[in-house]
Amino acid sequence: MFDHEGTRKWTFNVRGDTQCPLAVDDRHVYAATQDALYAIDRTGEQAWMHEVAGAQFGASTVAGDSILVQGDGQLIARSSPAGDEHWTTNASGRGRVIVAPTAVFLADAATVTALGNPE
Repeated sequence: MFDHEGTRKWTFNVRGDTQCPLAVDDRHVYAATQDALYAIDRTGEQAWMHEVAGAQFGASTVAGDSILVQGDGQLIARSSPAGDEHWTTNASGRGRVIVAPTAVFLADAATVTALGNPE
């Protein structure tokens, strides 16, 4: 329930900047920093973290039971409950990934890429 009084319930510190938009599902809040993706449970505790040295993560997006995050020319899908890797594919772009029922779309400065079955 939204606290209409604006009372802070918890804070969670991450290493680096969180300049990318947050993503949220019914279990976690996801925060992408320069080199890590954090899954924070609804009590403010770290559920899991995926770290890649030297990577530059972009915005994260929830897609079913996966969390998608872009980093260093790749799109990475991780299990939202546990953080295990589902798959990784080469895909450029730094903006938000758009999820449709049968496809995933992302864009960079000059291209739009579709993954899955966009028909």
